Amino acid sequence: MKKTIHIVSHTHWDREWYMPYEKHHMRLIDLMDGVIEAFKDPDFKYYWLDGHYLPIEDYLEVKPENRKIIEELIEAGKLKLGPWYILQDAFLTSGESNIKNLSLGIKSIEKWGKPSMIGYFPDTFGNIGQASQILQKAGIKVAYFGRGVKATGFDNVVIDDFTSKNSEIYWRSPNGDEVLGILFANWYSNGLDIPENELELKAYMDQKILDMEKYASTNQLLLMNGCDHSPVQKNIGQIIKKANELYEDYEFVHSNLDLYFESVRKEVKDIDTIKGELRSQTTDGWWTLNSTSSSRYYLKKFNKTLEMRLEEIIQPLFTLFVKKEDYPSEKIDYFYKNLIKNHPHDSICACSVDSVHDGNLRRFKDVSEGLDYLYDLAREKIRENTQNTKKNSICVINTLPYRRLKEVEREIEVDKKFFGIDFPEVYDSLSGKEIKSYKLVDEKGEEIPAEIRYLGTGFSYELPNDKFRKPYFANKIKIRFSLELDPFEKKILSLVEGRSSFESKEIEKNIVENAYYRIEIKEKANLDIYDKINQITYKDVLTIEDTGDIGNEYIYRQSSDNLRILGGKLIDKKIIRENDKTIIRLREKFSLPEGAEDRLKDEQIRLNDITRRRANRKKTYVDMIIEKEIKVFDKKAPLEIKIRLKNISKNHRMRVLFGHDLKTDKVFAESIFECVKRDAYPPDTWKNPDYSQNFNRYVQVVDDDKRGFGVSAIGPAEYEMLEDEGLFITLFRSVGELGDWGYFPTPDAQLIKDELKDMEFDFYFDSFKEDLDRNRIDILKARLDFFNLDLLDNNDKDISLNIPNIDLGANLFSTIFRNEKGQAFLRIYNPSPSPKAIGIKADEYDILARKKIKDGPFGEIPPYEIKTYRLEL
Repeated sequence: MKKTIHIVSHTHWDREWYMPYEKHHMRLIDLMDGVIEAFKDPDFKYYWLDGHYLPIEDYLEVKPENRKIIEELIEAGKLKLGPWYILQDAFLTSGESNIKNLSLGIKSIEKWGKPSMIGYFPDTFGNIGQASQILQKAGIKVAYFGRGVKATGFDNVVIDDFTSKNSEIYWRSPNGDEVLGILFANWYSNGLDIPENELELKAYMDQKILDMEKYASTNQLLLMNGCDHSPVQKNIGQIIKKANELYEDYEFVHSNLDLYFESVRKEVKDIDTIKGELRSQTTDGWWTLNSTSSSRYYLKKFNKTLEMRLEEIIQPLFTLFVKKEDYPSEKIDYFYKNLIKNHPHDSICACSVDSVHDGNLRRFKDVSEGLDYLYDLAREKIRENTQNTKKNSICVINTLPYRRLKEVEREIEVDKKFFGIDFPEVYDSLSGKEIKSYKLVDEKGEEIPAEIRYLGTGFSYELPNDKFRKPYFANKIKIRFSLELDPFEKKILSLVEGRSSFESKEIEKNIVENAYYRIEIKEKANLDIYDKINQITYKDVLTIEDTGDIGNEYIYRQSSDNLRILGGKLIDKKIIRENDKTIIRLREKFSLPEGAEDRLKDEQIRLNDITRRRANRKKTYVDMIIEKEIKVFDKKAPLEIKIRLKNISKNHRMRVLFGHDLKTDKVFAESIFECVKRDAYPPDTWKNPDYSQNFNRYVQVVDDDKRGFGVSAIGPAEYEMLEDEGLFITLFRSVGELGDWGYFPTPDAQLIKDELKDMEFDFYFDSFKEDLDRNRIDILKARLDFFNLDLLDNNDKDISLNIPNIDLGANLFSTIFRNEKGQAFLRIYNPSPSPKAIGIKADEYDILARKKIKDGPFGEIPPYEIKTYRLEL
């Protein structure tokens, strides 16, 4: 029986990478012009545009006159697109971003034709364990991927084969959903630049056939004719004709990945099954590219903050607290698209040239400003629909389905006057006005202790929907207080005349404690935290570690001197006692080398393999000031930790320690829609001295007696467990080159320039006994502030909204949103190996919120399941 060789014309289109975006963009225009020209040959049948839609938008931005041609090619099934909007990194983007990317891609392509329903992950830096479940719940039955099973080094070199027997593998998610996985065992460029000369073609194909048959389990062989940014090979039709004349036992066809999948599916049998996440766990560890999790920290923090605002504030806010017809679906999609444009791996992984990341930063800022607009829009709608009979009132909303304790800050305008040409007189009349003493009370008149500070007279303006803008001056007061709210609770508070009972005083102590923790401050500006429930001491918590980094944006490589600095010197401390909490403020002087010795630059320019670099750190030292703030609430709540610093050194990595003596060889790390139980220490195959791994939002450590702790973060995304020391979380890496196949300097990646050097890190720490699930909820819900707004005085409108009564149990909240039809949906998931109870009266839909799967109600969620429920709102 003849074997079929499917030649797939394609490119892997990194939108931005080793050149600035516009240089790649213009080359995309040339590529697409070449594709259009290639289709003039009837033997050129298909072109695979890398599994995403955005290149079409980018092309038509420059050549809108070719829209009709592109439309005809897509409609005819020749130009193959999708299903993604953009090829994203999966580990550094949230579960909701992954789903939104898929949804936006499918929706965009359907306007032109039929999307290719393929899970396409050609160059993702590892693959998430829940990918098969996400794909199945979107109606996708196959995944093509390149990394995670084999080791792939720089310049697309396939190094070794550790675990893959076949290029066809069933890939199963933890919940049992599986898809047919097709591994690019010889990479996605195994058919690059096929020669047309017969002698050269024969020699080329002889070798390629051997390579493909080494892994193929069927008579279908895949030859990917293209690579990163490669131009289209227009003569492929003629080459296929010649190849068919040269070989009797093989039929060469111009194909696409849809056709290849259908052909393989008919023949495949007796193949292996791989389970869960694919991170090249059994390789030597040098080429997993895990260190991209800590490159250019500012991008990671910006992204996580924006994802959190969209998923946990904006979408729930507009779904639950604003009328259905006012849900800004198109605007949310617009900002999601711009956010997702920063999610290709070379962008969010921060492994591109400086110009690319300048653009990423500007795009993040644009999205942030857009979300500020949506905040203002939500405030406007909620303000209009909230009854209030008092002056100087604010509304505080919990947008999560958990009871939470958080500190709230809000500015209130207590006097306000519009002005025209009389603005000097208006300002003077307000600035000279005596400010009353106020206290904060709830609807029952009961006081809430609050710090109330007068900010002075300031300028602002209103933008009415039916009139021209209206500028005004106002006297402003800032209030700060703690509040505990029930799930999805909306609470109204007011300022009334009187003296606030808020107290704040500095105390001289070296030990801080509440009913749950006893915290001792130590000489290195670190802490010993005694857990009173478990009777365990977590030692040297918040110790800063610094090591040299002579690697690049992809890979951490410690300097050859192995110089490691653990902790600086405490130079100042303040302990402040307030009504409901104690605040610890520490200042640390940390001395470290100013950078790497000059030898490193020579090694970079010579393209020395990263495993063979020998540069040391400089002998000259600089002093960095690090500030740490720890909020210890009287009630049971995670410790809220903030670390601030200005980076003044180059070529180094900084981490923070959460020290412990827990006996365990496992770590629970959050990935996408799952909490993965990973080995804490490397396998025998691992040769890289560093075993740092990625996490999404939190990490948990638990011993055999089910005692332990969890830490969540906003931005930091990399951890490592060291024996006899504890859990280290990377703050940032400072390096000076991109890496990969050439020398591309990236001075901005040193993080010493302008705003990039100013860094702030947020952590939420809490211990637990037995209840791992509860700890996850506690450290996640602590990350998010309440939404707040000031209210209209004497507003008699009151729109009654239907807030759902949902008991999530131990399941985790993902988001609440409305689809394009205005229907409301709740997405939750069970990250545990056992079923978890839930109380919800709703029908289950597919993950795209389009098609009903099962009628409700439901009493539990099976292990590791992601569920999308339609709510009647």
